[in-house]
Amino acid sequence: MMIRRRFLTMIAVGAAGVTLPAVRMLADRAGLRRAYARPTILSLLGDDRHLREIGAAYRQAFPAEATVDALVAALDARSGADLDARVCADFDHGRTVVIRGWVLSVTEARQCALHSLLHA
Repeated sequence: MMIRRRFLTMIAVGAAGVTLPAVRMLADRAGLRRAYARPTILSLLGDDRHLREIGAAYRQAFPAEATVDALVAALDARSGADLDARVCADFDHGRTVVIRGWVLSVTEARQCALHSLLHA
C-alpha cells in the first residue's frame, strides 16, 4: 500500500512540474497581449473606435502582421525596451507609417492593430 501511495504522489508531483510552467507561460503570454494592446500614448488619437479603425487599416496595409500572434511577436522582438522607449526609438530611426492621416511609429501602429483584434 505504501508503494502505491508513493507512486501516485510521484506522478502528481511530476505532472504539476510539467503543467505549472506551461500554464504560467500561457498566462504570461496573455498578459503580454493585454499590455501590448493597451495603447498609452495612443489615447491622444481619440476614442476606442478610432483606435480600432487605425488598427484595422494597419492590418489591411500589412497583411503579414494581421494576426494576434504575428503582432505580439513583432512587438515582442525588442522586449528589452518599454513601449514608450520603443515609440521614441521608432521616430528617431524613421520607423513610421502613415495610417488614416496620422504619422505613427511602427510600435504605435502595431499596438492599434493588436487592440483592434482583441477589442473587436
